[in-house]
Amino acid sequence: IIYQPSRRALTVDLARISGGAANAWWYDPDEGTAFFAGTYSTTGTAIFSSPDVYDWALVLDDASRLLPPPGQN
Repeated sequence: IIYQPSRRALTVDLARISGGAANAWWYDPDEGTAFFAGTYSTTGTAIFSSPDVYDWALVLDDASRLLPPPGQN
């Protein structure tokens, strides 16, 4: 989880995520909602930019674990 208090580009080392692929989600802590940002190979780096200028959390997880979107049980 990476907290993003304002809009700027984030470079993330995806090799630090377990498994062969990572799901990326933008979670809005004010609304409690998540937006799917895609599935990425866990090799190399990727650049992420938040959906707007407000605060967001980028949530990355091992896609093979089939976890629900952030904020859902």
